[in-house]
Amino acid sequence: MIHDILLIICILLFSSVIVIFFIIRNKLREISYEAFGTKNLIKGIRQTSLEAISEPKSIMGMEKLDLPKLREDFKELNINELKRDAEQKIINCLNAIETKNTDNLKEEVLKVYVNSRLEDLKDKNVSYDSIKIHNTILNRYERNDAIATLKIHSAIEYIYTYGKKSPRKVQTRFEVEYIYVLDAEKLGYKTILGLNCPNCGGPIRSLSDDICTYCGSGIINSFKDIAKKAWILNNIKEF
Repeated sequence: MIHDILLIICILLFSSVIVIFFIIRNKLREISYEAFGTKNLIKGIRQTSLEAISEPKSIMGMEKLDLPKLREDFKELNINELKRDAEQKIINCLNAIETKNTDNLKEEVLKVYVNSRLEDLKDKNVSYDSIKIHNTILNRYERNDAIATLKIHSAIEYIYTYGKKSPRKVQTRFEVEYIYVLDAEKLGYKTILGLNCPNCGGPIRSLSDDICTYCGSGIINSFKDIAKKAWILNNIKEF
């Protein structure tokens, strides 16, 4: 008799578990369908993750407001050419990180950035494949008595492989900053420019300097005059 009662209780408990399981499953399917358009919750989550990875990072700026001022101040500047230059510098940096070689980078700013990334990687091999630039905009234009500054933002994607890990798609943004020297005397000695000594290749800390702090050679005035009449790469960063 007791055995029969226990058996009935077990059957009832088992039936209740089954009923609860189907209720929860159906409810999860309803939630998944409303949220992801599919009754498979795991598939919906994975699909959402893939869509997020495939969607470019947003970049915003004051291009519509800054561009007229920039064109008024620098009538000969082709902003589209500068944007393409910024994009190429980003790609050059990624290639240099992949090959662990900065020989093809002309600007000291790029070499500093790449060497910093290589230190972070700690001798791990990485690769950047299928690099795609989604969009590039003028993020900001500023000007004072000493310099004019341009910040250009690019949204890019690539397939990234780190060490022996599986490749993954990455969506990211880069900022490339250029400056135009208006008055070298007002820059100060702490200003770091993307210029190199024509003799030893060391970075020139200020256009006010007449002697290279690395090799001691005189900095040619004509070289500095050219620097004052061109947009100079001053910084690059990923954000």
